[in-house]
Amino acid sequence: MRVAFLYPSGRYRKYWAWARSVMLLGKALESKGIEIKPVEISQDDSEHNDLEIAAAVLQRSSGFDLIHNFHGLLPIRLAELTEIPIISTLNGRYKNLPRSIFIHSGSHCALVSTANLARTPDFHYEATIEPGITGSDSLFEKYPQKYLVLIGAALKPFDVQAAVDAAQGSGLEMMIYSYIKKTSLGAAAMPYLQDQARLKFLSEASCVLCLREKSGEVPIEALEAMCSGTPVVSSGGLAIAEMVEQGITGVIFDSLDGIKESVKTALRLDRKSCFEAASKRFDTNLAAEKYLNLYQSASSGKIFSNARSASPPWGRWMVLDNSPFYKVKRIEVSCGKRLSYQKHFRRREHWFIVKGEGIVTLDGAEIHLEAGRSLEIPKGAAHRIANPSANEVLILIETQQGDYFGEDDIVRLSDDFGRV
Repeated sequence: MRVAFLYPSGRYRKYWAWARSVMLLGKALESKGIEIKPVEISQDDSEHNDLEIAAAVLQRSSGFDLIHNFHGLLPIRLAELTEIPIISTLNGRYKNLPRSIFIHSGSHCALVSTANLARTPDFHYEATIEPGITGSDSLFEKYPQKYLVLIGAALKPFDVQAAVDAAQGSGLEMMIYSYIKKTSLGAAAMPYLQDQARLKFLSEASCVLCLREKSGEVPIEALEAMCSGTPVVSSGGLAIAEMVEQGITGVIFDSLDGIKESVKTALRLDRKSCFEAASKRFDTNLAAEKYLNLYQSASSGKIFSNARSASPPWGRWMVLDNSPFYKVKRIEVSCGKRLSYQKHFRRREHWFIVKGEGIVTLDGAEIHLEAGRSLEIPKGAAHRIANPSANEVLILIETQQGDYFGEDDIVRLSDDFGRV
């Protein structure tokens, strides 16, 4: 299988840790026989509009079996332009998005979250897969330096002050690792660091503190810290708190009043135990195994049960309407082609011929249908439709009723295209 990896350019400083995790995943997948092609989304791309970016990415991703996107919402726009399945790993929640942007991309785009608390409400995710962090460049420091690192986006002055007080209460220097360039609150601002420098900085910290996050985004640097033996102190309710093992890889607190004691507790944790537990949980090979299973499901079409359109070898279908109780499709059967002889066990169907003539096989009996005629397909009945015409496409409207309408509710009895 050949997979194109879409990821943010190294020119984006704030994505350096994320890009490292993506590349580690790519190497682990390659060791399992997957061909990975990194497709970097650069700052040059950001100067163009969405359609131009999509066209450029598609050109770089052509010829692959699957596109795996790690760069936000770009694949949602790609889905309408390509037949290549897309898996999009989203790190964080997205606000004020019309639901239709996900519904209409469902035929090719499946969503994966990094944490359950990092999911956008009301949208369907195929899985939650925690990032892989361990790599050959991972570090462990048994005896740390005396400084505390505050990680986070959209930090407020009272967040910084609370962290400074906690650091001073434990005799630690306070360092902020964020896009803040300077602060007058008694804390040093650390600019974004590239991989080796960042891993060394985090491994030598006494502990890492997470007080706030941007829209459920998991700070990958906090995972890197735990995987180097540095415990994480996190406010409850953050996505990162979901990944902290209380009393082993860190401490979770409920209010700012609990920061000082939480930091003191974290300093007493065994760094070797933190390192071992986090390295096991965020093992890159473990993440690769989970994605490999997802790739296989994507290649077979199993995870795209909410698809809006598809072009099977016999023609094309498109969903016109969808609800929990019914689904309506427009189906085109190409000249001389026929659907597989199949059964459904969770829905019945009604076929109405709009154009052309069809030959239906229903439980072994042949029925000729012309435009304007219709037929009921009972649940569990073996059925197929063929287009006998050599020059006219057969078009019908299919109405499904039942409790499930996924494309995996199909048992093929015979098929002209080897899909049984």
